[in-house]
Amino acid sequence: MLTDAEKSQMQTCLRALREAMPDYTSRRGQLVMMAELAQALGSLGDAEEGLRPPARRIAAIEAGTGTGKTLGYLLPAIVLARSRGRTVVVSSSTVALQEQLMAKDLPTLQRHLPVAFSCALAKGRGPRQVGLHGAQRSGGRHPAGAGRGSAAAHARGPRPHHGAGYAAR
Repeated sequence: MLTDAEKSQMQTCLRALREAMPDYTSRRGQLVMMAELAQALGSLGDAEEGLRPPARRIAAIEAGTGTGKTLGYLLPAIVLARSRGRTVVVSSSTVALQEQLMAKDLPTLQRHLPVAFSCALAKGRGPRQVGLHGAQRSGGRHPAGAGRGSAAAHARGPRPHHGAGYAAR
């Protein structure tokens, strides 16, 4: 569940972007996407309480070109990660999106959002698989210190992972 302070912070961030970027126009689809993603991420809990029981922890969102997907997922993810002491990992399989995020979108948000955050790029080569065995051996913790600032990818079972991950905290 989102707190009133988190909702207010997201609205403040949107206003800051509108003021700093005169060409920016929020779109209805983008706002709906932000709200859905914020609800899904908000159901996770915070760093102190750990994960809450499954509720609406998964959001599958599809949107067409020009919807504003990048901002639609980055803004609520950044606000909630900062508010709840969490790390966010964004994964992309295309070099074009990796470059857009690192060269344009994330630096723009760092300049204009009233929420400070850091980000890092982690690249891999070839298919990678992260299985449950890594989490089980580490006492239920995510492998490679994920959740403490690293850009490790985690999965519920063996699944291929291509591309890069971005950790924002």
